[in-house]
Formats: sequence, structure tokens, C-alpha cells
Amino acid sequence: MKKVNNYLGVLGGLLMLIGVLFNSLHYPGADILILVSGVLGILYFILSVFSVDSTTSTPCAKIAEYFIPITMIVFLTSFVFKVLHWPGGSVLVSISTWMFILSSLLLLLSILMNKDKQFISLNKVVFAIIYLIPVLVFISKPF
Repeated sequence: MKKVNNYLGVLGGLLMLIGVLFNSLHYPGADILILVSGVLGILYFILSVFSVDSTTSTPCAKIAEYFIPITMIVFLTSFVFKVLHWPGGSVLVSISTWMFILSSLLLLLSILMNKDKQFISLNKVVFAIIYLIPVLVFISKPF
């Protein structure tokens, strides 16, 4: 199950990158690629919420273990809504921005409180970065 979940995350991240590239070049099919990759990413992070390792020692690390995938779910939903011009996209972007700030603080606290052990699954952090790269490319493109 974990291997399938990792493949799902990689496939969704690659499709997101291609969809953002297509969208910035105004190619047809970009909306479908962004929608499919957003759904795959949301599915990956939903499954990663249910596969949380409960051996983390500090309460802050346990909260971060659950909160980071939930933040990514809201973020990917807001990105899909905003790019496809669906209603509610701006509100979701505001919510996901505050959730990112909170999850960054939780991540920092769990690093500071738990220096000797791994505080969070490395896969979640890597896949969060994989999904953030296309968004940063999309935001930085000239309009």
C-alpha cells in the first residue's frame, strides 16, 4: 500500500508540473491535467494521513504528522480552484496560506523539541516540495 501511495504521489506531482507548463503555454488539456493531478495529490495526502507513524515522541511532532498532509490537501484544493477559476478559490488560498504558516511553526517546533530522532516522515516533506514547485512556477510566470 505504501508503494502504491508513493507512485500515486510521484504521478500526481509530474502531472501537476506538466499541467502548469501547459497552462502557462495555453495548450489545450491543461485544465484536465491540473484537475487530475490535484485529485491524485489530494488522494496521496489523504492516504498519508491514515498511514501516520504513531511512534513519534513529542506531542508537537504528532500534531505536525497529521497537520502537514491536511495542509497540503487544502493547498492543492485551493490551487485547483484558483487555476480553474472556480468559486471559493480565493478563500481557500487564504485558508491554506494560514495553514502553511501554522504547519511551518509546528515543523520548526518539532525539529527543536526532537533533535535526535526523525520527527516526520521524509516522504511527506518530499512530496509536499514536489507539489510546491509547479505552483511556484505558475505564480512566477509573467502575466
